[in-house]
Amino acid sequence: PALIKGSLSVLEARDDMLAFTRLHEGEELACAFNLSDRDLNLRLPADGWQAVEGAPINGVITGNDVFLEPWQAAFARRAV
Repeated sequence: PALIKGSLSVLEARDDMLAFTRLHEGEELACAFNLSDRDLNLRLPADGWQAVEGAPINGVITGNDVFLEPWQAAFARRAV
């Protein structure tokens, strides 16, 4: 539900990356997209992020750090 109904906060919006969070009823979802042909890193706000199980992701999420290989995405969630 957070992805569809949640409030939107843009973290990064540039030519090579799009990253945002959605917040709805105590759940926050982070989505990050590498739109380039090089590796990128992103720091998510706060702590407590977990990779979304079953999501078609290739990004590596460690704590609140995200590593994205070229043309890949990552999805994480946390309770707030």
